[in-house]
Formats: sequence, C-alpha cells, structure tokens
Amino acid sequence: MAWSGYVNHIAHGVKSMNQELDKKLVKDFPNLYADRYGDMRGTCMCWGFPGDGWEKLIRELSEKLEKEIVELKQKYPDSEYPPRASQVKEKFGVLRFYMSGYTDSMKEAIGEACKKSWVTCEDCGNPGKLRNMGGWYYTRCDTCWEELKKSYGYKEPGFFATLWDHIIYWVVDEFWWKVKSLFKK
Repeated sequence: MAWSGYVNHIAHGVKSMNQELDKKLVKDFPNLYADRYGDMRGTCMCWGFPGDGWEKLIRELSEKLEKEIVELKQKYPDSEYPPRASQVKEKFGVLRFYMSGYTDSMKEAIGEACKKSWVTCEDCGNPGKLRNMGGWYYTRCDTCWEELKKSYGYKEPGFFATLWDHIIYWVVDEFWWKVKSLFKK
C-alpha cells in the first residue's frame, strides 16, 4: 500500500534527475551526499534527486553546504556524525532539502534554494511558476506545463478553482516568510 502513492506520483509527471547529473553531484560533493547510495532503511537519499531543471539550484546549494561541512570536519575531526543530506525531493511542487544536522547558515542557504525552486521549472530550469493539475502541484515554465497537460489530456479548471490556487499560493508564501523571520532573531 505504501508504494501506491509513490508510483501514482511518478505517473503524474514527476521525474528524477538523469543519472549523469546525479552521479556528478555525488562525485563533486562527496561529504554532503555520502549516503546517496545507502540502504533505504537508513537514508532517503537512495531515491536520488528531483528533476534536471533544479540541478543548477541543487549544485549552487551543494557548493555552499559542502564547503561548510569540510570546515566543520576540520574544526571537529573526532565528530562521528558530520552533517549530510538525508533527502532531496520535490513536494507540493517545491524543492525540499533535508539534512541529518545543520548550522544556521546551512539552514538559511537551504531556505533560499527552496524559495528559488518556486519560480524555476523542475524539468528545464527556465523561469516557471507553481501550478496545479488535479491536486498535484508542479513548478513548470509555460512550455513544460503545456507538454505535461497535453500528455494527460488535461483541461484548465474554471474561475473558482483557479482562484483557489492563487489563495493557496498566497497563504503558503506568507507562511514561508513568517516562519523564516522566526529564525532570523
């Protein structure tokens, strides 16, 4: 039963990053993605990364995090559990990046990358926006959105459904900034 939701989600236009880009991220940031090929009982990194369009966002974030992890390992060489990525995924059309531990600056960098993902197409990396199709949220540019809709034979909802999407987007956006401001003290 647990797998049915995952399979259904894959069937609704969510793509994983291609293997070449995936392997390059792991190679370039070995401390951050040390668990990439770990057992699913110990890490969610075994599922890989979200779509190719967010590779640049993930790479920029990874550069900042890797640098800080290396500094922490030098400062605390006896630490048995340095911070590392525990899951990188798309949820509700937005990048989610979870770690086993983090500093305030890591947390801020992750928040900024997630915020950028709201306006970056997950498929191609071009400017995009958060969209809804049948209850599934995606961040897509106009071209990728049209391709996705066409592949499912999707027709746009009426005025009230679109209004509801705008209200949800506004509430999520307002909530994000309020939560973020709590951690800036």
